[in-house]
Formats: sequence, C-alpha cells, structure tokens
Amino acid sequence: TRRGLLRPCEGGPHGRDRGRPHRWTELSVVPQIPTGQRRVAGSHIRLGAGAVNVSASRIGKVLRTVVRQNKRWSLTIGVILPQGKKVSRVRIDGHRAHFRVVSTARGREVLVNGGRGLGLSRLVVRVK
Repeated sequence: TRRGLLRPCEGGPHGRDRGRPHRWTELSVVPQIPTGQRRVAGSHIRLGAGAVNVSASRIGKVLRTVVRQNKRWSLTIGVILPQGKKVSRVRIDGHRAHFRVVSTARGREVLVNGGRGLGLSRLVVRVK
C-alpha cells in the first residue's frame, strides 16, 4: 500500500491570495514508511501544472526523504518518526537544519523548511 502525505496549500493569510489568480504556493511532503518496509516512492505526482517525485527510506537509525519538484513551491519536507524514537540530528541538502516535531494522528512528524527552489531537496534525520 502507499502511505504518505502531500499537502498543497494556497498562499495568503486566509488561504487564498486576494486579487490574484488561483495558484498553489506551498507544498508539504511528509512520507510515512510502513512497518516492515524500508522504502516508499512515488514519481510524477501531479499537482496543478507541476509535479513532484518523492522517495523515503529507513535504514537502521537513518530516515531519508528526497523530493524533486519542477515548480517553485515553498516546500516543507519531513518524515514520520518511528514509535519511541527521538531525533538525534537533522540535515537538509547536507547542512544542519532547524526543525520542529509535531504530533499528528499519524505519529510524530519531523518538519523542515525545504526552501523555494526548483530541483532536488534531501532530508536526512538520524534517530536514537
């Protein structure tokens, strides 16, 4: 089965930019790797006029999420922590990253600002 989450969000303080054409400006990618699986992926996931490729893996104590986007969405990239695990280190594109942990119905999400550029974003979360 496929599990994960892509949340496109309209910009503006009330959801939609007033006086501007309708367009998606923000994207959250927070995959959930099911117990017993090491990797999940989806390719050419269409979002309006754009698309993303997403892969997530869990190998030992390292969780990875990789997103390739072809539009300039403001990206939030994350991963669901395995139950009982805590964050040891977080890096985005090879650099230390500020992160937040949010409790949701799916579990505890580690979330990082992935920037607003085109191309590839790589999140690596080490747990303990």
